[in-house]
Amino acid sequence: MNIEIATKIETVLNDGFVNRKEFVPERAELYSVKTNEQGDVVVALEQAWSDVYNLLDSDEAREVAQQGDIALVTGGWAAPCGPDAIDFDGPPSEHPEKRRVRLVVCASRNNVCSAMRFGDDVENVITDDGKARGSLNDAVLELMASANS
Repeated sequence: MNIEIATKIETVLNDGFVNRKEFVPERAELYSVKTNEQGDVVVALEQAWSDVYNLLDSDEAREVAQQGDIALVTGGWAAPCGPDAIDFDGPPSEHPEKRRVRLVVCASRNNVCSAMRFGDDVENVITDDGKARGSLNDAVLELMASANS
């Protein structure tokens, strides 16, 4: 998986969300990912669970990951961080500068990439080529490792 493929996956999924008229899915969604002979990305919804971590820890998700590449879509609130962010001790949903975010995490046996859009800036995609950290990234890596064993 590379950032170019992750961006294609995010674009395909974004078109679906536009058609569904929603920015963030109600539940975490797990997709299988394939590339056809023409190089087009083909995604298929395999599972949708209310809790992203329970989904990633499920036998159903492991079965999908054993078949190949995956994409995970989830969303919620994001808050600014870093040296210019206001000092705030609480969840992002309560931050005065919160923003809606939709995150697409793409994973293969060798790599994890992500792409995200903010609800107030839907035209711009922000990508990450394997530098993400945190509990969600760890859970995706654990899923892919368990699919290999």
